[in-house]
Amino acid sequence: EKNNVIRAYLYGSLIFIIITFIASLFFVESPTETRKRKIDQAIINSFSLINNAVDTYAREFYKMPASLEVLKEESVHLRDRDLEDPETKEMYEYNITGEKTFELCATFRTSNQDKEDESSYRYLSEKALHNAGDQCLKRTLRSNINKEAVELDF
Repeated sequence: EKNNVIRAYLYGSLIFIIITFIASLFFVESPTETRKRKIDQAIINSFSLINNAVDTYAREFYKMPASLEVLKEESVHLRDRDLEDPETKEMYEYNITGEKTFELCATFRTSNQDKEDESSYRYLSEKALHNAGDQCLKRTLRSNINKEAVELDF
């Protein structure tokens, strides 16, 4: 009778472990998907650094930089790796779209616009939402680039 109790616990435990393992395959993200999301997050972080650098450049020179190369030369905080895709090492695309607007473009591996996955991205602003594939995110300067409108404090 003791052997039957031990055998029942053994088989019960084995069934529980197997069911838990199979269920985890459906609920846990794959390592490949996690890696893609981390690369996309690195791109968003780089875009934030670039956005701040463009804003600083515009405040100092009263215009937007003509290219990311010009921005890198003038910024002490930007490095080459901040201007390129972490995986492919391709440089991000930078386009001036208006007097105070520009866009930054990259190839994203995943989409963060899924409503099912809001918990992962709830801290992102609307400016950081993207789909998978080639995407351009629009940005607006916070600085005033009109030289005449800037008041100097002495």
